[in-house]
Amino acid sequence: MHRLTDHSSLPIMGYPSTLSARPGERLGFHLSCVTQVLDTQVVRLDRLEQPALRWPLQGMAQAPGVQGFELGSWIEVPVAEASGWMTFDLLLTANQGERVVLSTADFECRYLPQVGVSLISGAERAFAAVALPRDIWLTMRFEWNEQVRRICITEGARVLCDQQCSGARGGIDGINIAADWAQRSPTLNARVATITAAGIDGVSVWPLPIQPVDRVADQHGHRAALIIHGAPTWAARGPAWTGDYHDPRGAPEQYAAVHLHEDDRPAFDWPESLSLTIPAQTPSGVYALRVRSASGQADIAFVVLPAQPARGLLFALPTLTYQAYANEALPEALYPWQLEDPGHRAAQQNRWLSLYDSHQDGSGVSLATWPCPWTTVREDYQYPLCGGPHGLPVDLHMLRFFADNGVAVEVISDHDLHRDPNLLDGCTGVITGSHPEYWTTPMLDALQAYIDGGGNLAYLGGNGFYWVAALDEQGTLEVRRGQRGVRTWESAPGENHLSITGEPGGLWRWRGRPEHRLLGVGTAAMGFTRAQPYARTPASYEPAWAWVFEGVTGERIDAAGILLGGAAGYEIDRTSRHWGTPANTVVLACAESFDDSYELDTGEQEPHEGPRRRADLCIRRSEAGGLVFAVGSVCWGGALPAWGEANSVGQVTLNVLRAFQVRP
Repeated sequence: MHRLTDHSSLPIMGYPSTLSARPGERLGFHLSCVTQVLDTQVVRLDRLEQPALRWPLQGMAQAPGVQGFELGSWIEVPVAEASGWMTFDLLLTANQGERVVLSTADFECRYLPQVGVSLISGAERAFAAVALPRDIWLTMRFEWNEQVRRICITEGARVLCDQQCSGARGGIDGINIAADWAQRSPTLNARVATITAAGIDGVSVWPLPIQPVDRVADQHGHRAALIIHGAPTWAARGPAWTGDYHDPRGAPEQYAAVHLHEDDRPAFDWPESLSLTIPAQTPSGVYALRVRSASGQADIAFVVLPAQPARGLLFALPTLTYQAYANEALPEALYPWQLEDPGHRAAQQNRWLSLYDSHQDGSGVSLATWPCPWTTVREDYQYPLCGGPHGLPVDLHMLRFFADNGVAVEVISDHDLHRDPNLLDGCTGVITGSHPEYWTTPMLDALQAYIDGGGNLAYLGGNGFYWVAALDEQGTLEVRRGQRGVRTWESAPGENHLSITGEPGGLWRWRGRPEHRLLGVGTAAMGFTRAQPYARTPASYEPAWAWVFEGVTGERIDAAGILLGGAAGYEIDRTSRHWGTPANTVVLACAESFDDSYELDTGEQEPHEGPRRRADLCIRRSEAGGLVFAVGSVCWGGALPAWGEANSVGQVTLNVLRAFQVRP
């Protein structure tokens, strides 16, 4: 279904053609605006001062206007014949209101939940008062000739519906499954499998694969390929699933189905509004195209990568986490808001969903497509659940602190590291953002190899390296939740494997790669009450590690941060022998006294040492000589001091990063 973008909450939206680019490379921008654009300029977001940069911009010959997008997934079947038949298996999920199951240019079969099935062909109508069952595989057979359209729906050998209309005036020229012919109404929430058609051109079979595709070839070669619209969910259990296999790669015939949703969102294809070429010698960092109109202003953020391989400190901007949370609907009925944010309102108004939401039929959202606007990835973003900033604004606060204190860093994104794991080679240290939650296999392999080779890591966040993620070539992010983590949906039985790569999803610790082994700490709990201070341990005073606290007075590490008012909170990590914290990990400080509103992570039900609700600040030296420093708190980056100020959180951070200046 085509919809115009609702700008009630955000008058300007847009996205860059890529999330990052190097000096000398071209970058396009795709905008949607309710009023005429008055001004565009480039600014640097990772600096407190943001003067306009004199970069030449090309384009904007016409006002962008309000752009549209597609919502919902469906299947286009290439059958154009005077007579024939088609069958497919259908499993209906939850649908609110009437939906089209099958349509041609002159015919519709409509499903009315709990009421029946109606057929419409020209002026002719037929109705079957049968309540089709949900969550049970049915078989639908569609027959046609130049006068008649017939639908027969069966459950096994039992006929549920057998109706026909005689208002046709010729053959058919294509069939839509799960959408009306003009795609003007919401699509059907259902699973589809085993699509077969026959006519004068022979019998066609389109076997559905387990990986995402937008075309499915006829295995007999009689007809064109099926066209899959709308980015549905693949690696879905089909009618042949027995429960004996939970890996689609072991029995692909049992997963030869696709799950269609009325709120699936394919990649956007807005026209390019303007473009720029990043000037040579541009320093690496986080920049934005600032767009101003009579109705508002918006920054479209992007990363300028290092022109040459990094030789100093490298900051990995957690863009996979941004993408996972982007456009979160966050319905208040489930999650009471502490404050208002226009990005979430815009997501609700446009029916956009994040990987933390559920589809209309109750199934979890496993795909976050790209490109599209990220309404909740903004410098001024405020997360309604915690009543403060989250994601990009906290990471920008960190980068501004580095700049204010003379710590030179270059910036890459998660997406860049996924595409090119060699980006870490040669840098003296890697710094994470505040919430590096989602990691792909190539990213994790690259960081593990970097540490094993003597590289330094400063994990300045919490809830990191937690979920297994996959990216396709276009940039779509996929996550399967498996057993329930903190505040997430669950995967259906047998559907925890990622369709993009085929690998098991869920938590990295369930894959045998717990974050504790890499960082020393792992996710313990989540909550949104006031953050807590760290208290130094006796080990922090030992000569080997006292340098970390040089210039720090007192036993507490704390500051009035921009997120929950302190240094340790939001999501917190702790050491765990059970999950494999290396034996040489030294806990330098602990934050405790978190109240019961901090929800324990699923993995924290395992044997534990000390308080479960705890943030551990720790350090170790790898066998190759590098340092791994971890703070175990999403709030840490927000507690770094603002320009011209100083605090213990900032001093500890500076001490560690200065120790990274030379790689062993």
